[in-house]
Amino acid sequence: MRPQPLGDRRRHLMRVRRMAKIVGADPAAARQAGVIEHADWAEIVARCRTCGDTAGCDRWLNTHEESPDAMPGCLNGDILKRLKP
Repeated sequence: MRPQPLGDRRRHLMRVRRMAKIVGADPAAARQAGVIEHADWAEIVARCRTCGDTAGCDRWLNTHEESPDAMPGCLNGDILKRLKP
């Protein structure tokens, strides 16, 4: 079985930013505070790019303004919880 190609970098970057905002995470502040490094942020975006449910993610993002948790099944849900101020 061939691996699924990675999704568009820019689109996934925007998805991660939107998901972070909805759950109240602040990746930029976390980087400035030393909670994560640039490589960690790149890994978060790369992980998002491997997701096979981009349509479901987009639907979830479009129907939520705030949520205590990321979309069920989000590959970055746990780390986004740790990036909340």
